[in-house]
Amino acid sequence: MTRLAFPSALFPAPPRLTLDIPDTWEGLNVPEITIAAREKDITDRFVPNVVVRVDRRAPDFDVQRALADIADYARRQPEGAVTDPFEAYFGGRDFIGVNVSWIDPTAGTVVQAQLFTLVTVPDSQVAWLIQVTGSVGGSQAEQEYPVLQQVIATLTVEVDGDPAGAAGAGSGDAA
Repeated sequence: MTRLAFPSALFPAPPRLTLDIPDTWEGLNVPEITIAAREKDITDRFVPNVVVRVDRRAPDFDVQRALADIADYARRQPEGAVTDPFEAYFGGRDFIGVNVSWIDPTAGTVVQAQLFTLVTVPDSQVAWLIQVTGSVGGSQAEQEYPVLQQVIATLTVEVDGDPAGAAGAGSGDAA
């Protein structure tokens, strides 16, 4: 009988992530989300937040598919809009992203920075799709957006055996 194990070369562990948040923010445990953080002590308006998801994919997964899904979702929302894709570099990795926006009946204008990178695992048939979403909304969206950029730019992603994963916290522009 053969024993399979996780993590192992056949079933590699997901990447290790770090995200630095301001003292006015808090981390949250949210089902199906790898990291979630938001500004704390806000009860009367849209709460700025950043979430990070990690999904297992095939190494040949095309990140453009993820961007297309996000764009499709945004365009189906009231007054939905999508920017042209842009590139960002932080945490030692290249990301591709779009900004999306729409009108929410409760929050007003919602603006999201959606960024993706695909991290391949050396010597395996596994890749990890990292999705970073920063959201702001309502009358504070424009002034809070720079904070999202700062938080997103601190994300680091480390995969065993991956030289890019050894990079420190990013200082590049995000979104």
